[in-house]
Amino acid sequence: MVFDFFHLPHLHLPDWHLLLPGTKAAATGPRIVEYFAASCPHCQQLAPIWSDAEKQWVQAHASDQPVAWEQKECYGDGWSAGTDAAECRSAGVHSFPTIKFFSGPEDTTGKDFLADRSAQGLVDFVQSQLPKVKAADATAAAADASAAAASDTSAAAAASSSSAAAGDAEGARFV
Repeated sequence: MVFDFFHLPHLHLPDWHLLLPGTKAAATGPRIVEYFAASCPHCQQLAPIWSDAEKQWVQAHASDQPVAWEQKECYGDGWSAGTDAAECRSAGVHSFPTIKFFSGPEDTTGKDFLADRSAQGLVDFVQSQLPKVKAADATAAAADASAAAASDTSAAAAASSSSAAAGDAEGARFV
């Protein structure tokens, strides 16, 4: 069976790559992304630093503060289109390397990393962004709890109102 991925009506263009073999879905939590070009000397210089920073983060925070470390190839060797070229364009990436922190799937703009390109600089940047993620999560949880409480209150009021109406109807029937 051959699939025509580009004519599936329910897929959005940025999501089609998730159906390809060997790919994984985007992280659902916070993530830091390096957008790179394989032929870029600055990107090549950053590669071992990125790897070291990711290892440091995972060793120190994997269980208590999971953050996905992702790399997106905007341009391949010889500046040909990279495997993630469409995603790079949609993210508005025009210089390399570009590093962004995304607080979650709803964060589509990300926060640019502009500090020292060292392993410690990357780790510190990720750490500095997490309080914002936790604050956003707490706000969302409070909103969800408030909505649930309002829904419960509305349901209770509706049940009380309908039982009172049923009582009035029943009383009227026996008069």
